[in-house]
Amino acid sequence: MKYIKKLKEPSSLVTHRLNKINQNDLTYENLPSAVKNDINDFLLEEQKYICCYCMSRISREKMRIEHWDSRSEFSDSHVIYSNLLGACTGNEGADVTHCDVHRGSIPLKINPTSAICEQQIKFKFVSGEIDSNDDDIKKDINETLNLNYERLVKNRKATFDDWLKRFSQLNPQGTWTKPILQKELEKWENDSLTEYRPYCQIVIAYLKDKIKKAS
Repeated sequence: MKYIKKLKEPSSLVTHRLNKINQNDLTYENLPSAVKNDINDFLLEEQKYICCYCMSRISREKMRIEHWDSRSEFSDSHVIYSNLLGACTGNEGADVTHCDVHRGSIPLKINPTSAICEQQIKFKFVSGEIDSNDDDIKKDINETLNLNYERLVKNRKATFDDWLKRFSQLNPQGTWTKPILQKELEKWENDSLTEYRPYCQIVIAYLKDKIKKAS
């Protein structure tokens, strides 16, 4: 999971909310298509085209709108932009699902829009699994969001293994100085990037750990 810095909401959403006389009609489903498209585009740019939970690639054609505060529990959260996230389709329709589809309306403790979320997740670099020292977040990972679903684990491990192989070929481990590691980290999490690489946080976490030990 990667921290999502929420930005300014689309002006079309603000206008729609101000012009809506009946506040009970302010639901995501009732938004005009143009406003929905603006929300999708803003979320994609904000998250740099990766799912808010599993970090797989998302696009306007292949994403879901996630409400962190569930709509069933918080009726006024439907069109509050700070509560909206872009999620993958979560294997919807299959026997095994994940992310938003698997979660339903179950409350979460971990929040991708919280700056501490990255510190709450632990990556197992050898296996590709994720974990946490917090039991509630561990439940979010394994039960509510199903982020250790086999395919996601394999994808994270493949991302890490492919990167490590290439990086080691260019920089034998004895040459991993702090400047080299920081330069590589910049390639993966630079704010100026248009898109993050899918499952990027497993590499970012590894590089940050190595930089900390090199300090």
